[in-house]
Amino acid sequence: YPDVFVTGDPNDAESYFKEHPCVIFEVLSASTEGTDRREKFLSYELLESLREYVLVHQDLQAVEVFHRDAPGGSWAKFILSSDDEITFLSLNVRLTLAQIYEGIDLARGE
Repeated sequence: YPDVFVTGDPNDAESYFKEHPCVIFEVLSASTEGTDRREKFLSYELLESLREYVLVHQDLQAVEVFHRDAPGGSWAKFILSSDDEITFLSLNVRLTLAQIYEGIDLARGE
């Protein structure tokens, strides 16, 4: 299961699972990074509804966004740096790296 996902499909009415996510977020840790980058992404990219796959680093302010414009299309990778702003096209939401990590103390792991 992903850490966080969003679906906008009204047919995704099941309480415990969704079949049509448009964006999936994974929080990377030392123990999950390999699985999130390989096995999960290979599975997730088969979902026609998925437009963005977002990897959020746990120990430093770094976010990687994989985006595709159309089902079956190729993926483009964007890496957010300190002053960058990203628009999650599937959500029509714009965030900065600072907003994503707001309230998180990376030094303390909180």
